[in-house]
Amino acid sequence: MRAVGAHGAHQFASAGRESDALRNHLRDDFGVQPFQQRDALAKSGLEFNLAAHGALGDRRHMLFHADIIGELVDTFLPDHGRIHIGQKKFFAAGRSRLHDHIDGCALQRRADTLGEVAVVCCALRCEGKVGGNAGCEPIRFRRRRQRAGGSVEQSLIEHRAGGIGNECGDKRHERAFGTVSRISALLIAGPTASGKSALAIRVAQAVGGVVVNADSMQVYRDLRIITARPTLEEEAAAPHRLFGHVDGAVNYSVGRFLADVEPVLAEIRGQGRLPILTGGTGMYFKALLRGLSDIPAVPEAVRAQVRAESEGLSPPELHARLAARDPQTAARLRPSDPQRILRALEVFEATGQPLASFQAKRGPALLDAASAPGIFLAPPREILKARIDRRFLEMMQTGAVEEVERLAARGLDPALPVMRAHGVPGLIDYLRGNTTLEAAIERGQKDTRAYSKRQFTFVRHQLPEFAMVSPEKAWEAVQQVI
Repeated sequence: MRAVGAHGAHQFASAGRESDALRNHLRDDFGVQPFQQRDALAKSGLEFNLAAHGALGDRRHMLFHADIIGELVDTFLPDHGRIHIGQKKFFAAGRSRLHDHIDGCALQRRADTLGEVAVVCCALRCEGKVGGNAGCEPIRFRRRRQRAGGSVEQSLIEHRAGGIGNECGDKRHERAFGTVSRISALLIAGPTASGKSALAIRVAQAVGGVVVNADSMQVYRDLRIITARPTLEEEAAAPHRLFGHVDGAVNYSVGRFLADVEPVLAEIRGQGRLPILTGGTGMYFKALLRGLSDIPAVPEAVRAQVRAESEGLSPPELHARLAARDPQTAARLRPSDPQRILRALEVFEATGQPLASFQAKRGPALLDAASAPGIFLAPPREILKARIDRRFLEMMQTGAVEEVERLAARGLDPALPVMRAHGVPGLIDYLRGNTTLEAAIERGQKDTRAYSKRQFTFVRHQLPEFAMVSPEKAWEAVQQVI
């Protein structure tokens, strides 16, 4: 390297002296030794002028032009695009905006070091273009972080701040996290259409985490569109677990969820990765953090008997039947919640005791709120209402009617959870000729909006440890807890 100079008239003289000092240190300490160890191409003695956008004297790391980085990459191609000089030590880079136009391939950059002096982020060529965000930071900043007790070896080099070049549109750089988090899990809850899945995928990509489902409807294989389950493209963007793994004929419960998620959490942690649980089912999060009530198992014969006796009854009629047998539990359940009413009837029939008498006894929790922080996305009500209505219309355009038609053809028990997913009852009525498509859509939108209100109420009263944040500030909230 022949020269490392300060770039731009705005640089201070002291910054130039810092740059000259680094240049001399590199020349005196390393010289051309690395080049002598390379093949004939590297031995040709190519020299490069590296113009620093951010000078070393103003607490900013150096950024090199993409075209120069490309020449360096071409020079070191016999060494697989890596630059080996001195010992390799990873650390977090400073905060400086990228000035070059680059493409999405910059995500492939890897961190290498320049001995004890600075760290360089190696740019890789991809389809003839170069990700031009190479950074350099003095070693004294790294030592300050060590003295402060910060983790150096587990940090990634790049701090993503501000917009990147115009080849990829108006995207934002992400903050890079360590591969090992100081928390055991991250919980992302929120009402439907609040952006939970997008945030979870973003976090998973940043930390190498795994998105784990915590939504009672997205477990069902039969319904991807109407439940807003992640698309195939979204699932390919980051590892996903417990999505669409249950058949619609199964009466899935919180207990089944805990049984399914426990080994998944252990597997993810065993891989050194972060579980990111996301969904809109508050009961799932509550059970994860506080354990589940120790309710005796209901024999299958008793369950079948209760279901047969309840067939054809409306939810209010089921509620009246429960109130006659178990008034204590009936007083705690909504008449419009047939699934929980049937569960209470089954427990009473099997044990002769009210369901509420078992709910005070809880099993051990799988997660501790102290090490598994929770975030609840809370958009303004009017904005959320518009999102819900718009997304439901989009579902209609992407095959929701056909999806529900295939489900209805299975002839499943109407009391099963999958048959009560928001939008399903109205669309089944439409398919049977009992209503218009417009009325079915309006019903689905109305039911979803009402459910979003209950999601807010649940988290306020049952999950006070969750931090309510606006979707716009969600990423900042994540950065504070990871």
